[in-house]
Amino acid sequence: MKKHVLHLLVLSHVFSVSSMKTVCIDQLERNFLAPDNVVDILQLAGLCDAPRLSLVCTRMIVGDFKTVSLTDGWKVMRRVSPSLEQELLESLVEADTVSSR
Repeated sequence: MKKHVLHLLVLSHVFSVSSMKTVCIDQLERNFLAPDNVVDILQLAGLCDAPRLSLVCTRMIVGDFKTVSLTDGWKVMRRVSPSLEQELLESLVEADTVSSR
């Protein structure tokens, strides 16, 4: 499962196999997310209509922004999706504001 979970997520989304999609999202959240792939998975979550996975990814990015912002995934995302970068930076500022209170 781990080897093919990203492909299975895409296929389950395209072919509307909700039970498989749920299993894939759960596997990604529990066993697969890491600072070096979280930006890529966030983008995939957006394409596959997986809001919970998007939220988990965003929280991970905000929680370890320094590490994530140095990854190749972040650098590519900045180039191809500046609006997503802006959203993530706004989430970072919001989280910082909340923690400062």
